[in-house]
Amino acid sequence: MRAPPPLRFVLATRHDVQLGLHRLRLEGELAEIREPDLRFTVAEAQEMFDAAGVRLPGLGLLVERTEGWAAGLRLAALSLARHPAPGRFAEQFSGTERTVADYLLAEVLDRQSEPVRRLLLRTSILHQVTGELADLLTGDSGGERVLQDLEQANAFVTAVDASRSWFRYHQMFADLLQLQLRQMRPVEAESWVQRAERVLRAETEPAAVLGTRYTRGKLELARGRDADALASFQAGERLGGRLTAPHMLLTPMRAMLLHTLVRLGDVDRAEQVLADLGEHDRDRAETCIATAVLRLAQDDPHAAAAALAPVLDGSAPVLQWAWLAHAFLLEAIAQDALGDAAAADRALERALDLAEPDGALLWFLLHPVPGLLERHARHGTAHAALTAEILSLLAGQTPALPAGPQPPLEPLSSSEIRVLRYLPTNLTMPEIAGELYVSHNTVRTHMRHLYTKLGTHRRAEAVARARDLGLLAPSALRH
Repeated sequence: MRAPPPLRFVLATRHDVQLGLHRLRLEGELAEIREPDLRFTVAEAQEMFDAAGVRLPGLGLLVERTEGWAAGLRLAALSLARHPAPGRFAEQFSGTERTVADYLLAEVLDRQSEPVRRLLLRTSILHQVTGELADLLTGDSGGERVLQDLEQANAFVTAVDASRSWFRYHQMFADLLQLQLRQMRPVEAESWVQRAERVLRAETEPAAVLGTRYTRGKLELARGRDADALASFQAGERLGGRLTAPHMLLTPMRAMLLHTLVRLGDVDRAEQVLADLGEHDRDRAETCIATAVLRLAQDDPHAAAAALAPVLDGSAPVLQWAWLAHAFLLEAIAQDALGDAAAADRALERALDLAEPDGALLWFLLHPVPGLLERHARHGTAHAALTAEILSLLAGQTPALPAGPQPPLEPLSSSEIRVLRYLPTNLTMPEIAGELYVSHNTVRTHMRHLYTKLGTHRRAEAVARARDLGLLAPSALRH
């Protein structure tokens, strides 16, 4: 095609297209604006924040954390505009912040095929990844091709060497992937953790092994093996000393260590661990929550409520919403002990609000309050299915990791798991759609996928199969 000299073409695309542009590039006739050119500088970010009416000293830290990602900075500005402690929030801003997580899930992760999502999740704990490492952690093949395709598609994956064999994930994206990984159902997480424990070495990947230790500790807590959980958290904390940069899991690790000591009845040692924490750790939301656990064990609900106050009012922001569900559950327990039933009900409903989307049931198992849940259900709740599931699980006391049945043909997506939790109820398909604020057709599609993955044909069969796999709590009628 012959074009007059003044004619210019502007092509905007998310990924490279096969248009044979190499000749134009060679002749100097092609101007390319790529991802590094689109990163915001501190000055450009300052303009954006000024326009949003947000004043934030030390904006450079936030620009560094987001790697200049424009959408991430915009979402941060929106969140900071309504936050009571913007400085502290900015220090802890990550890909697990709800607005960022929702964006990355919708725009990136949910658009990937199941094998690609599995690769992303299971390699997210690595600082850098190769195709060979990806294959070892997933048990699949072709990892290098997948990583190269993701980089070419600008899917928050960047090659760090000229041969495009080593890759890293954008920091915000890695935060989200690690959050999703930690929210795996125990039956899915166990096989991954075992593989990671075989493949990874603390000498070469201390940060990745720290993440594995954290996940292992939570799995052992879910099983009721508190001593094994303590050993995992202690091993993870020791690894923290080898890291040259702060790790987002180190404070949660210490909080879980403290929590586990309380569960083991070693209150004096837990008190000493708390006293030994540095100022940075002591002011974090996870530590405030662990302190409340300790104070409740000491039969001091007033002190527990005081410890939770900075978390609940937002002055000690949480990086993971599951921790906020934990905080509100403890607040409900404290207020119930103080005799304020109305405040306890409000806090418990908020805990259920936060636990519902991701099925964060661990805290309800670690702090069993069946009486409080039953009373709350009688008073009315928007989370009848979730409350029934928790009560059923507490009544059954069945280990979270069944040994017999084979896992689903493919891992269930987070949306499918949300629908699955409503299947044991008497709610119709339109009523489930109303509970989840989605369309009837969306629920129908998720149910069809559930039946396929579980190898079933009817709703009752899917429920029975899911219970056998530990994806749903066992029926109370079985006990």
